[in-house]
Formats: sequence, C-alpha cells, structure tokens
Amino acid sequence: MDVPSIILKLLADGIVYGEYYEALGALNELLRPIQYEVVRWPDGSCIVLKDNRSLCQPDARAKEIEEVFRRVACGMPVSGDVVDALIRERWIENVDGSLLLSKRSLVQHTDFILGLEGGYVICDVCGFLSAGGEVHEFCKSLLEKERGLNGGD
Repeated sequence: MDVPSIILKLLADGIVYGEYYEALGALNELLRPIQYEVVRWPDGSCIVLKDNRSLCQPDARAKEIEEVFRRVACGMPVSGDVVDALIRERWIENVDGSLLLSKRSLVQHTDFILGLEGGYVICDVCGFLSAGGEVHEFCKSLLEKERGLNGGD
C-alpha cells in the first residue's frame, strides 16, 4: 500500500493492519503538521493513528462515551447505540462476545484508561497499555527469546 493510501485508511479507520515500519517516517512527516502521529503496535501487526490535538471540555456525548469505556475496561456489561457506534469506529472490539478496548483506544486514550483502574497497566517492555498483566505476551516471548540467545553465550 502506498503512503497516500495508508494515510486515507488511517484517517478513515484509525488503524491499518500489516507491517509498515519503512513508511513510518514518511507518514509522520506528512501528518505531524496537522498534529497526528502514526504509532507502530509493539508486535508490528498494525499501525495506529494518534490525534495529538488538544481536546476541549467534554460534552454530554463525550461523558457517555467515557462511561462506556469505563464499563468495558472494568469488564462490566454495556450495550446500546453508543457501544455499536464505538465498535463501528474501531474504538471497541467484540471478541468472542466480550467487549474489549481496541488498540486504537489504548494508543489514543492511554492516560484516561490508566485512570479507570480496570486492570490496564503500562507494559514494562514496550510502554504500551496491556490488559491483565505487566508485560504483553508478545513482549514476554521477545524477552524469553533474547534471554535464550544471551544465555547460550
């Protein structure tokens, strides 16, 4: 996929699956002037668009969205039009009937999600949010692989 196509997909969906490591510099150079940043997920499975613009005071709709995020982060049941919209816009994922915060949410709303006390912590290896543990499984396998390589010396 070429850089303009990647940008269009990121602006439309907020996330593009695939390896785009080589394009990160060009993407960020083009998006930085409009205060966006492209972040590569630690396992390299996707890139996520992060909006770095200042946010204004939350309105009633934003407060409703925050409540949905709280409930999802804490594993509480939630449903409704707002949930459906957040799933369509890739902020929440429905994985085998369970609602989870998407990678897009974890990148964009790190501080908010950390404040929810819903079991999300910063991964000790990559610095991205991790659910249910201090290290992502992918990061853990990288550490074990590295230890195995260094242990054989």
